[in-house]
Amino acid sequence: MGLKLIFANPLAVFLATWLAVFWLYSLQLSFVLQPLTATFVLTVACLAVAAALAFAGGYVLRPAAAVRRPGPPGPALRRLVKTLRALLLAEICILAISVVYFRGIPLQWMLSGSNLSYTDFGFPTLHGLFNSMVLLTGTATFWLLLKHRPFRGRNVILAFCFVVPIVTLHRQSLVSLLLQCLFIYAATRRGSFLQAAKGVGAILLVCIALFSILGNVRTGNDSLAELADLRGGGAEMPLWLLWPYMYLTTPLSNFFELTTLDFGLSLGSTSLAGLTPTVVRELLWGEPVAITADFAARSFNASGYAFPLFVDFHWFGVFAFTAAVMWAGGMLLRRFIAQRNLYNLLNLCLLNHVVFLFVFSNLLLTWGVVFQFVIVRLLRRTLSAIPAVPDPSPVGAAQPARQALDSPALPEMNRVVPGRAAHNP
Repeated sequence: MGLKLIFANPLAVFLATWLAVFWLYSLQLSFVLQPLTATFVLTVACLAVAAALAFAGGYVLRPAAAVRRPGPPGPALRRLVKTLRALLLAEICILAISVVYFRGIPLQWMLSGSNLSYTDFGFPTLHGLFNSMVLLTGTATFWLLLKHRPFRGRNVILAFCFVVPIVTLHRQSLVSLLLQCLFIYAATRRGSFLQAAKGVGAILLVCIALFSILGNVRTGNDSLAELADLRGGGAEMPLWLLWPYMYLTTPLSNFFELTTLDFGLSLGSTSLAGLTPTVVRELLWGEPVAITADFAARSFNASGYAFPLFVDFHWFGVFAFTAAVMWAGGMLLRRFIAQRNLYNLLNLCLLNHVVFLFVFSNLLLTWGVVFQFVIVRLLRRTLSAIPAVPDPSPVGAAQPARQALDSPALPEMNRVVPGRAAHNP
Protein backbone atom coordinates (compact mmCIF):
# COMPACT_ATOMS: atom_id res chain seq x y z
CA MET A 1 0.00 0.00 0.00
CA GLY A 2 1.58 3.29 -1.10
CA LEU A 3 1.88 6.19 1.31
CA LYS A 4 -0.32 8.31 -0.97
CA LEU A 5 -3.23 5.89 -0.47
CA ILE A 6 -3.33 6.96 3.18
CA PHE A 7 -5.79 9.64 2.02
CA ALA A 8 -8.09 6.91 0.66
CA ASN A 9 -7.76 4.64 3.71
CA PRO A 10 -11.07 4.48 5.66
CA LEU A 11 -9.32 3.78 8.97
CA ALA A 12 -6.96 6.73 8.49
CA VAL A 13 -9.92 8.96 7.61
CA PHE A 14 -11.83 7.77 10.69
CA LEU A 15 -8.96 8.26 13.14
CA ALA A 16 -7.72 11.55 11.66
CA THR A 17 -11.11 13.26 11.71
CA TRP A 18 -11.88 12.25 15.29
CA LEU A 19 -8.40 13.16 16.54
CA ALA A 20 -8.91 16.60 15.01
CA VAL A 21 -12.32 16.90 16.67
CA PHE A 22 -11.00 15.94 20.12
CA TRP A 23 -8.12 18.41 19.77
CA LEU A 24 -10.48 21.25 18.79
CA TYR A 25 -12.79 20.26 21.64
CA SER A 26 -9.92 20.43 24.13
CA LEU A 27 -9.46 24.12 23.30
CA GLN A 28 -12.83 24.81 25.01
CA LEU A 29 -13.51 28.03 23.09
CA SER A 30 -17.27 27.92 23.77
CA PHE A 31 -19.35 27.69 26.93
CA VAL A 32 -21.62 25.31 25.02
CA LEU A 33 -18.98 22.57 25.15
CA GLN A 34 -19.08 20.44 28.31
CA PRO A 35 -15.84 19.00 29.82
CA LEU A 36 -15.46 15.32 28.93
CA THR A 37 -15.02 12.72 31.66
CA ALA A 38 -12.07 10.33 31.81
CA THR A 39 -14.44 7.36 31.50
CA PHE A 40 -15.89 8.70 28.27
CA VAL A 41 -12.46 9.38 26.76
CA LEU A 42 -11.26 5.87 27.72
CA THR A 43 -14.34 4.30 26.12
CA VAL A 44 -13.73 6.24 22.91
CA ALA A 45 -10.10 5.10 22.92
CA CYS A 46 -11.29 1.48 23.16
CA LEU A 47 -13.65 2.20 20.25
CA ALA A 48 -10.68 3.38 18.16
CA VAL A 49 -8.79 0.17 18.95
CA ALA A 50 -11.84 -1.91 17.98
CA ALA A 51 -12.09 0.03 14.70
CA ALA A 52 -8.42 -0.65 13.91
CA LEU A 53 -8.76 -4.38 14.64
CA ALA A 54 -11.91 -4.66 12.51
CA PHE A 55 -10.23 -2.80 9.63
CA ALA A 56 -7.24 -5.14 9.79
CA GLY A 57 -9.58 -8.12 9.75
CA GLY A 58 -11.42 -6.85 6.68
CA TYR A 59 -8.15 -6.05 4.91
CA VAL A 60 -6.46 -9.38 5.61
CA LEU A 61 -9.44 -11.76 5.60
CA ARG A 62 -11.36 -10.32 2.64
CA PRO A 63 -13.24 -12.91 0.53
CA ALA A 64 -11.13 -14.21 -2.35
CA ALA A 65 -12.10 -12.67 -5.68
CA ALA A 66 -10.96 -13.82 -9.09
CA VAL A 67 -8.87 -11.17 -10.81
CA ARG A 68 -10.33 -10.77 -14.28
CA ARG A 69 -8.57 -8.94 -17.07
CA PRO A 70 -11.01 -6.27 -18.30
CA GLY A 71 -11.64 -5.86 -22.00
CA PRO A 72 -11.27 -2.60 -23.95
CA PRO A 73 -12.72 0.22 -21.81
CA GLY A 74 -14.12 2.19 -24.75
CA PRO A 75 -17.58 0.55 -24.94
CA ALA A 76 -17.99 0.63 -21.16
CA LEU A 77 -17.02 4.30 -21.05
CA ARG A 78 -19.61 5.14 -23.69
CA ARG A 79 -22.26 3.22 -21.72
CA LEU A 80 -21.27 5.19 -18.63
CA VAL A 81 -21.68 8.51 -20.45
CA LYS A 82 -25.14 7.46 -21.71
CA THR A 83 -26.08 6.51 -18.15
CA LEU A 84 -24.92 9.88 -16.79
CA ARG A 85 -27.00 11.71 -19.40
CA ALA A 86 -30.05 9.59 -18.54
CA LEU A 87 -29.54 10.32 -14.82
CA LEU A 88 -29.27 14.04 -15.57
CA LEU A 89 -32.56 13.97 -17.49
CA ALA A 90 -34.27 12.15 -14.61
CA GLU A 91 -32.86 14.66 -12.10
CA ILE A 92 -34.10 17.62 -14.13
CA CYS A 93 -37.59 16.10 -14.30
CA ILE A 94 -37.73 15.42 -10.55
CA LEU A 95 -36.46 18.92 -9.76
CA ALA A 96 -38.96 20.55 -12.12
CA ILE A 97 -41.89 18.59 -10.61
CA SER A 98 -40.73 19.51 -7.09
CA VAL A 99 -40.43 23.22 -7.94
CA VAL A 100 -43.94 23.26 -9.42
CA TYR A 101 -45.50 21.24 -6.58
CA PHE A 102 -43.83 23.20 -3.77
CA ARG A 103 -44.24 26.52 -5.62
CA GLY A 104 -40.64 27.57 -5.48
CA ILE A 105 -37.19 26.58 -4.36
CA PRO A 106 -35.42 27.21 -1.02
CA LEU A 107 -33.05 29.91 -2.31
CA GLN A 108 -36.02 31.82 -3.74
CA TRP A 109 -37.94 31.39 -0.45
CA MET A 110 -35.03 32.79 1.53
CA LEU A 111 -34.57 35.79 -0.77
CA SER A 112 -38.30 36.58 -0.67
CA GLY A 113 -38.49 36.33 3.14
CA SER A 114 -40.76 33.28 3.18
CA ASN A 115 -41.25 31.24 6.35
CA LEU A 116 -40.54 28.04 4.42
CA SER A 117 -37.09 26.43 4.77
CA TYR A 118 -35.03 23.91 2.83
CA THR A 119 -36.53 21.07 4.90
CA ASP A 120 -39.95 21.84 3.36
CA PHE A 121 -38.70 21.12 -0.16
CA GLY A 122 -38.86 17.71 -1.84
CA PHE A 123 -40.98 14.59 -1.65
CA PRO A 124 -39.98 12.20 1.18
CA THR A 125 -37.80 9.26 0.05
CA LEU A 126 -37.94 10.45 -3.59
CA HIS A 127 -35.89 13.49 -2.59
CA GLY A 128 -33.32 11.14 -1.05
CA LEU A 129 -33.11 9.27 -4.34
CA PHE A 130 -32.81 12.59 -6.18
CA ASN A 131 -29.92 13.72 -3.95
CA SER A 132 -28.09 10.42 -4.37
CA MET A 133 -28.45 10.61 -8.16
CA VAL A 134 -27.06 14.14 -8.18
CA LEU A 135 -24.11 13.18 -5.97
CA LEU A 136 -23.18 10.07 -7.95
CA THR A 137 -23.62 11.82 -11.31
CA GLY A 138 -21.36 14.68 -10.22
CA THR A 139 -18.74 12.32 -8.77
CA ALA A 140 -18.55 10.11 -11.88
CA THR A 141 -18.39 13.17 -14.15
CA PHE A 142 -15.56 14.61 -12.04
CA TRP A 143 -13.63 11.35 -12.48
CA LEU A 144 -14.12 11.49 -16.24
CA LEU A 145 -12.80 15.05 -16.34
CA LEU A 146 -9.93 14.24 -13.97
CA LYS A 147 -8.83 11.41 -16.26
CA HIS A 148 -9.19 13.58 -19.41
CA ARG A 149 -12.07 11.62 -20.93
CA PRO A 150 -14.05 14.35 -22.73
CA PHE A 151 -17.68 14.06 -23.84
CA ARG A 152 -20.35 16.50 -24.92
CA GLY A 153 -22.33 18.03 -22.08
CA ARG A 154 -19.80 17.23 -19.34
CA ASN A 155 -19.61 20.82 -18.10
CA VAL A 156 -23.41 21.12 -18.00
CA ILE A 157 -23.73 17.92 -15.97
CA LEU A 158 -21.07 18.93 -13.44
CA ALA A 159 -22.44 22.47 -13.14
CA PHE A 160 -25.96 21.14 -12.54
CA CYS A 161 -24.73 18.82 -9.79
CA PHE A 162 -23.03 21.70 -7.97
CA VAL A 163 -25.81 24.24 -8.51
CA VAL A 164 -28.62 22.04 -7.16
CA PRO A 165 -27.30 21.93 -3.54
CA ILE A 166 -26.79 25.71 -3.65
CA VAL A 167 -30.30 26.62 -4.85
CA THR A 168 -31.83 24.11 -2.42
CA LEU A 169 -29.61 25.43 0.43
CA HIS A 170 -28.56 21.86 1.20
CA ARG A 171 -25.06 22.18 2.65
CA GLN A 172 -24.72 18.48 3.36
CA SER A 173 -25.19 17.59 -0.32
CA LEU A 174 -22.69 20.20 -1.45
CA VAL A 175 -20.08 19.10 1.07
CA SER A 176 -20.76 15.43 0.23
CA LEU A 177 -20.17 16.05 -3.47
CA LEU A 178 -16.93 17.91 -2.79
CA LEU A 179 -15.71 15.19 -0.43
CA GLN A 180 -16.51 12.40 -2.87
CA CYS A 181 -14.54 14.28 -5.53
CA LEU A 182 -11.74 14.73 -3.00
CA PHE A 183 -11.48 11.00 -2.34
CA ILE A 184 -11.61 10.28 -6.08
CA TYR A 185 -8.67 12.65 -6.46
CA ALA A 186 -6.82 11.16 -3.47
CA ALA A 187 -7.12 7.59 -4.76
CA THR A 188 -6.17 8.27 -8.39
CA ARG A 189 -3.77 11.21 -8.26
CA ARG A 190 -0.32 10.51 -9.65
CA GLY A 191 2.70 12.12 -8.12
CA SER A 192 4.33 12.32 -4.72
CA PHE A 193 2.70 12.14 -1.31
CA LEU A 194 3.32 15.88 -0.85
CA GLN A 195 1.55 16.72 -4.11
CA ALA A 196 -1.43 14.60 -3.11
CA ALA A 197 -1.51 16.25 0.32
CA LYS A 198 -1.59 19.71 -1.27
CA GLY A 199 -4.52 18.76 -3.50
CA VAL A 200 -6.46 17.20 -0.62
CA GLY A 201 -5.83 20.25 1.56
CA ALA A 202 -7.02 22.63 -1.17
CA ILE A 203 -10.31 20.76 -1.62
CA LEU A 204 -10.86 20.66 2.16
CA LEU A 205 -10.42 24.43 2.31
CA VAL A 206 -13.00 24.83 -0.44
CA CYS A 207 -15.40 22.62 1.56
CA ILE A 208 -14.91 24.77 4.67
CA ALA A 209 -15.41 27.99 2.71
CA LEU A 210 -18.62 26.84 1.01
CA PHE A 211 -19.95 25.38 4.27
CA SER A 212 -19.38 28.74 5.99
CA ILE A 213 -20.90 30.78 3.15
CA LEU A 214 -24.09 28.72 2.94
CA GLY A 215 -24.33 28.63 6.73
CA ASN A 216 -24.09 32.41 6.88
CA VAL A 217 -26.75 32.74 4.20
CA ARG A 218 -29.13 30.54 6.21
CA THR A 219 -28.34 31.83 9.71
CA GLY A 220 -26.31 35.05 9.70
CA ASN A 221 -23.27 36.34 11.59
CA ASP A 222 -25.00 37.65 14.70
CA SER A 223 -27.11 34.52 15.22
CA LEU A 224 -24.11 32.23 15.03
CA ALA A 225 -21.99 34.26 17.44
CA GLU A 226 -24.86 34.43 19.93
CA LEU A 227 -25.55 30.70 19.76
CA ALA A 228 -21.85 29.82 20.01
CA ASP A 229 -21.48 31.60 23.39
CA LEU A 230 -17.74 32.03 22.87
CA ARG A 231 -15.16 32.53 25.59
CA GLY A 232 -11.46 33.37 25.81
CA GLY A 233 -9.68 33.28 22.45
CA GLY A 234 -12.85 32.11 20.76
CA ALA A 235 -14.28 35.64 20.86
CA GLU A 236 -11.66 36.70 18.28
CA MET A 237 -12.33 33.78 15.94
CA PRO A 238 -13.16 34.83 12.35
CA LEU A 239 -16.51 33.73 10.97
CA TRP A 240 -15.03 31.36 8.40
CA LEU A 241 -13.38 29.42 11.25
CA LEU A 242 -16.28 29.74 13.67
CA TRP A 243 -18.64 27.72 11.46
CA PRO A 244 -16.43 24.63 11.16
CA TYR A 245 -15.29 24.87 14.80
CA MET A 246 -18.80 24.82 16.22
CA TYR A 247 -20.10 22.17 13.84
CA LEU A 248 -17.11 19.92 14.47
CA THR A 249 -17.23 20.14 18.26
CA THR A 250 -20.91 20.41 19.23
CA PRO A 251 -21.83 16.94 17.87
CA LEU A 252 -19.31 15.47 20.31
CA SER A 253 -20.79 17.57 23.12
CA ASN A 254 -24.29 16.39 22.25
CA PHE A 255 -23.22 12.76 22.17
CA PHE A 256 -21.33 13.03 25.47
CA GLU A 257 -24.41 14.46 27.18
CA LEU A 258 -26.46 11.61 25.73
CA THR A 259 -24.19 9.07 27.44
CA THR A 260 -24.89 10.70 30.82
CA LEU A 261 -28.65 10.15 30.56
CA ASP A 262 -30.56 7.14 31.82
CA PHE A 263 -33.02 5.74 29.29
CA GLY A 264 -34.08 2.33 27.97
CA LEU A 265 -33.23 0.71 24.65
CA SER A 266 -35.45 1.69 21.72
CA LEU A 267 -34.18 -1.12 19.44
CA GLY A 268 -34.11 0.63 16.07
CA SER A 269 -36.65 3.43 16.29
CA THR A 270 -33.97 6.14 16.05
CA SER A 271 -31.23 4.56 13.94
CA LEU A 272 -33.65 3.14 11.34
CA ALA A 273 -35.99 6.14 11.25
CA GLY A 274 -34.28 7.71 8.25
CA LEU A 275 -34.62 4.51 6.22
CA THR A 276 -38.26 3.87 7.14
CA PRO A 277 -41.22 5.54 5.37
CA THR A 278 -43.04 7.96 7.67
CA VAL A 279 -46.31 5.97 7.89
CA VAL A 280 -44.54 2.68 8.63
CA ARG A 281 -42.24 4.43 11.12
CA GLU A 282 -45.19 5.74 13.14
CA LEU A 283 -46.91 2.36 13.13
CA LEU A 284 -43.77 0.57 14.34
CA TRP A 285 -42.40 3.00 16.89
CA GLY A 286 -44.85 5.86 17.32
CA GLU A 287 -43.62 9.40 17.94
CA PRO A 288 -39.84 9.85 18.38
CA VAL A 289 -38.57 10.44 21.91
CA ALA A 290 -37.40 14.03 22.53
CA ILE A 291 -34.08 13.06 24.17
CA THR A 292 -32.24 16.20 23.04
CA ALA A 293 -34.59 18.73 24.66
CA ASP A 294 -32.19 19.65 27.48
CA PHE A 295 -28.88 19.51 25.62
CA ALA A 296 -26.58 22.51 25.99
CA ALA A 297 -25.78 22.46 22.26
CA ARG A 298 -29.31 21.74 21.04
CA SER A 299 -29.20 24.82 18.78
CA PHE A 300 -26.59 22.94 16.74
CA ASN A 301 -28.53 19.92 15.52
CA ALA A 302 -25.56 17.80 14.37
CA SER A 303 -25.05 14.88 16.72
CA GLY A 304 -22.47 12.52 15.21
CA TYR A 305 -22.80 9.05 13.75
CA ALA A 306 -22.98 7.26 17.12
CA PHE A 307 -25.95 9.23 18.47
CA PRO A 308 -28.85 7.17 16.98
CA LEU A 309 -26.97 3.92 17.62
CA PHE A 310 -26.50 4.76 21.31
CA VAL A 311 -30.17 5.71 21.68
CA ASP A 312 -31.23 2.32 20.31
CA PHE A 313 -28.53 -0.06 21.59
CA HIS A 314 -26.20 1.95 23.90
CA TRP A 315 -22.44 1.35 23.57
CA PHE A 316 -22.93 -2.14 22.14
CA GLY A 317 -24.61 -0.65 19.07
CA VAL A 318 -21.86 1.94 18.62
CA PHE A 319 -19.06 -0.64 18.83
CA ALA A 320 -20.81 -3.18 16.58
CA PHE A 321 -21.67 -0.63 13.88
CA THR A 322 -18.18 0.93 13.90
CA ALA A 323 -16.53 -2.49 13.64
CA ALA A 324 -18.80 -3.47 10.73
CA VAL A 325 -18.04 -0.25 8.80
CA MET A 326 -14.29 -0.53 9.38
CA TRP A 327 -14.32 -4.21 8.34
CA ALA A 328 -16.04 -3.15 5.10
CA GLY A 329 -13.48 -0.35 4.74
CA GLY A 330 -10.54 -2.74 4.97
CA MET A 331 -12.16 -5.09 2.47
CA LEU A 332 -12.92 -2.30 -0.03
CA LEU A 333 -9.41 -0.87 0.19
CA ARG A 334 -7.86 -4.29 -0.41
CA ARG A 335 -10.15 -4.89 -3.40
CA PHE A 336 -9.25 -1.51 -4.88
CA ILE A 337 -5.55 -2.23 -4.53
CA ALA A 338 -6.04 -5.62 -6.22
CA GLN A 339 -8.38 -4.40 -8.99
CA ARG A 340 -8.27 -0.66 -9.63
CA ASN A 341 -11.47 -0.37 -11.61
CA LEU A 342 -14.11 2.32 -11.36
CA TYR A 343 -16.54 0.06 -9.47
CA ASN A 344 -14.11 -0.51 -6.59
CA LEU A 345 -13.05 3.14 -6.65
CA LEU A 346 -16.58 4.51 -6.32
CA ASN A 347 -17.46 2.12 -3.49
CA LEU A 348 -14.30 3.06 -1.60
CA CYS A 349 -14.81 6.80 -2.11
CA LEU A 350 -18.48 6.65 -1.07
CA LEU A 351 -17.52 4.89 2.16
CA ASN A 352 -14.65 7.32 2.85
CA HIS A 353 -16.99 10.26 2.42
CA VAL A 354 -19.45 8.69 4.87
CA VAL A 355 -16.70 7.98 7.41
CA PHE A 356 -15.39 11.55 7.13
CA LEU A 357 -18.85 12.94 7.86
CA PHE A 358 -19.36 10.60 10.84
CA VAL A 359 -18.43 13.69 12.84
CA PHE A 360 -21.76 15.28 11.87
CA SER A 361 -24.20 12.43 11.32
CA ASN A 362 -24.60 8.83 10.19
CA LEU A 363 -25.24 9.07 6.46
CA LEU A 364 -25.34 5.28 6.13
CA LEU A 365 -28.74 5.54 7.81
CA THR A 366 -30.12 7.87 5.11
CA TRP A 367 -31.47 7.09 1.65
CA GLY A 368 -29.40 9.88 0.12
CA VAL A 369 -26.26 7.76 0.56
CA VAL A 370 -27.68 4.23 0.54
CA PHE A 371 -29.17 4.85 -2.92
CA GLN A 372 -25.70 5.72 -4.21
CA PHE A 373 -24.39 2.30 -3.23
CA VAL A 374 -27.45 0.75 -4.88
CA ILE A 375 -26.88 2.63 -8.16
CA VAL A 376 -23.19 1.70 -8.20
CA ARG A 377 -24.16 -1.93 -7.66
CA LEU A 378 -26.64 -1.79 -10.56
CA LEU A 379 -23.87 -0.41 -12.79
CA ARG A 380 -21.32 -2.97 -11.62
CA ARG A 381 -20.79 -4.64 -14.99
CA THR A 382 -20.06 -1.35 -16.74
CA LEU A 383 -17.97 0.17 -13.95
CA SER A 384 -15.88 -2.98 -13.45
CA ALA A 385 -14.75 -2.83 -17.09
CA ILE A 386 -13.32 0.69 -16.70
CA PRO A 387 -9.80 1.12 -15.25
CA ALA A 388 -9.94 3.77 -12.54
CA VAL A 389 -6.25 4.60 -12.91
CA PRO A 390 -5.15 4.12 -16.55
CA ASP A 391 -1.61 2.88 -17.08
CA PRO A 392 0.77 5.77 -17.85
CA SER A 393 1.70 6.05 -21.51
CA PRO A 394 5.21 7.01 -22.65
CA VAL A 395 5.72 10.52 -23.94
CA GLY A 396 4.60 10.79 -27.53
CA ALA A 397 2.58 7.57 -27.47
CA ALA A 398 -0.99 7.48 -28.69
CA GLN A 399 -3.53 7.93 -25.88
CA PRO A 400 -6.89 6.51 -26.95
CA ALA A 401 -8.25 7.10 -23.44
CA ARG A 402 -8.31 10.81 -24.19
CA GLN A 403 -10.39 10.42 -27.33
CA ALA A 404 -13.85 11.99 -27.20
CA LEU A 405 -16.34 9.41 -25.95
CA ASP A 406 -19.06 10.63 -28.30
CA SER A 407 -17.35 9.37 -31.45
CA PRO A 408 -16.37 5.77 -32.24
CA ALA A 409 -12.70 4.91 -32.33
CA LEU A 410 -11.07 4.67 -35.73
CA PRO A 411 -10.37 1.11 -36.87
CA GLU A 412 -6.71 0.37 -36.22
CA MET A 413 -6.06 -0.95 -39.77
CA ASN A 414 -7.41 2.19 -41.41
CA ARG A 415 -5.63 4.68 -39.17
CA VAL A 416 -2.89 6.73 -40.89
CA VAL A 417 -0.27 8.33 -38.69
CA PRO A 418 0.35 11.95 -39.76
CA GLY A 419 3.65 12.41 -41.58
CA ARG A 420 3.90 8.74 -42.50
CA ALA A 421 2.73 7.18 -45.76
CA ALA A 422 0.12 4.46 -45.63
CA HIS A 423 1.59 1.04 -46.21
CA ASN A 424 -0.19 -1.55 -48.32
CA PRO A 425 1.13 -5.07 -47.80
